[in-house]
Amino acid sequence: MTEITINQFKFDTANVDAVAFYKDKDNNNYNCHFMKMENWNDGDVFELTEFGYKFVIFIREKDSVDYIRYEAILGNPSFIIGNQLKAGSQGIILKKCKRSIDLVDSFQKKISLQKGIQLLKEYIMNKSKEGE
Repeated sequence: MTEITINQFKFDTANVDAVAFYKDKDNNNYNCHFMKMENWNDGDVFELTEFGYKFVIFIREKDSVDYIRYEAILGNPSFIIGNQLKAGSQGIILKKCKRSIDLVDSFQKKISLQKGIQLLKEYIMNKSKEGE
């Protein structure tokens, strides 16, 4: 594991296709995972504009239970992620292609399902307390 400060947080988009960042529950430090998705190269192409790559951004802001999803052209994703880290956010940023959209869709479905199950459990617990 390499420790860096937010000011040192930089990576080359030519060598990194996705970055996941989240807080460690034990020590409150951030963990960042840099991923290269070259094994996905089955004709699926990353969207590149004259200003930079288009990214799919899936972020949970500090103290929020909901994720925000949007797309943006990022000339310097290191700067954006550094700002998200400073703000206390967690999430994943991926270069946009069909597979990255599918991956974020599956994240959203899983999170929605988990939230739905949690809400159902809370509802059942509240109803059982009312019946006591």
